[in-house]
Amino acid sequence: MMTEDKSPEFDGIPPKLLKEIVDETSVTLANYFNMSLKEGIVPAEWKEANVTPFFKKGSRRKTNKYRPVSLISVLCI
Repeated sequence: MMTEDKSPEFDGIPPKLLKEIVDETSVTLANYFNMSLKEGIVPAEWKEANVTPFFKKGSRRKTNKYRPVSLISVLCI
């Protein structure tokens, strides 16, 4: 479940905005998702991500103490 207090991800669309316009966009988005599944094609924009290293614990100088976090389009969540 998407929480609306999250910041915009890669696409710049805040989840709160999507929740506010759900009545106007749900049918169009559902058609778009279904077409993508039927044709087996994922839009290029959905494959893009901003990857940021996220520190776990230990020495910040060791690369194995970080894990990648990918920010993707909020529509793909």
